[in-house]
Amino acid sequence: MIYGVRGVTALGMLFGQVTAVGGVGMLISGILNYQQGSTFGATAFGMYGLFYISLGLTLYPEAGVAVAYPESHDYNQALGLYLLMWFLLSIIMWPVTWRLNVGLAVLCELSRKWQCSNFRFQSPSSGSTSCSSPSASSRATRPSPTSVPPSA
Repeated sequence: MIYGVRGVTALGMLFGQVTAVGGVGMLISGILNYQQGSTFGATAFGMYGLFYISLGLTLYPEAGVAVAYPESHDYNQALGLYLLMWFLLSIIMWPVTWRLNVGLAVLCELSRKWQCSNFRFQSPSSGSTSCSSPSASSRATRPSPTSVPPSA
């Protein structure tokens, strides 16, 4: 079970929120960024919009994704790999935000931390959860304002 707040186990309510607010809203933002000529904004918002739509469809019980796996352990492994790939893509996109502005860098970092903290999968053998983040020493410093090319 991914969510379990106050004993709620059904994900039906989550489906609408994830796909409508997260997915469609970000996808529309990506389209608007594309119209304004912001390539990174269009890529990031479009990418995360499609992520939330696909996550919502994956978690939607009527889609039958969970029942396609013979055991819940297999489903958790597959969902964990899916989220790991998006986590790695977020890590790759994060340094790009350093050249844009502080707000977008913070948003990308918070999104990465949210993905890491909300989806913890237990290993059946050890019972431990794992999710790592880069150490503060491995993060590069922000480039100076003089190195940023002027916008068109």
